[in-house]
Amino acid sequence: MEWMAFSALVLGTFYFVIHYRGFRRTLTFTILGVVVLAVVGGIVSYLFDQQAQQRRQVASLLIKPNQIEIADAKLSIGISAELKAVVTNKSPYDLAELALKVTVMDCPGNAFYESAPPPPSGYVLEKQGEQSSEKNSVKCNAVGEYVARDYGINIPKGQKRAFEGYVHFYNLPPLKPNEWSWHYSIVEIVAVRD
Repeated sequence: MEWMAFSALVLGTFYFVIHYRGFRRTLTFTILGVVVLAVVGGIVSYLFDQQAQQRRQVASLLIKPNQIEIADAKLSIGISAELKAVVTNKSPYDLAELALKVTVMDCPGNAFYESAPPPPSGYVLEKQGEQSSEKNSVKCNAVGEYVARDYGINIPKGQKRAFEGYVHFYNLPPLKPNEWSWHYSIVEIVAVRD
C-alpha cells in the first residue's frame, strides 16, 4: 500500500512540474535550499569533529603514564571477566579517561619476577642463577588480550578513585586455577579538556 502512495506522489509531482511554472520554481528553490543546508551542515559537522579530535589529542598528551599509580589490581575470570583497581592521579591535571590493556598468560604467576615486566608471547622464562633445562623454564603464551576503558573515571589531581571495567576475552582456552597469570599496561590517558 505504501508503494502505491509513493508512486502517486511521484507522478503528481511530475505532473505539477510539467504543467505549472510556479510549482517548478518552488520545487527547484526548495531542492537547492535543502542541498545548501546539507552541505553547510556537513562542513560545520566536519570542522567540529576536527576540533574535537585536536582537543582530545592534546588532552591525551598532558598526563604521562608515570603520573598514574595503579594499586590493588584484581582480575576475575569467569562467565564475565572483570578488572578492578584503585587509580591515583599524581599529575597536575584532572584525569577524564583511562584505558588499560589486559593480557592473560598461560603460565603461573610465580613465573614472573617483580623487578621485570611479564615476558612477551612465546618467551621462555628461565629462573635466574640456574642452568637452562626443561624443569627450570616456563613457556608463556598470551591466551587473551583486551583493552578495558573507563570513559567517566574523572579523577581530580592528587586524588584516587576506583577503576572497574568488564573485560571480554574472546576464545579464551580453559584455564586451571593457579596455572595462569595476567598483567596490564596503560595504553591511553586523557586529561579533562576545558
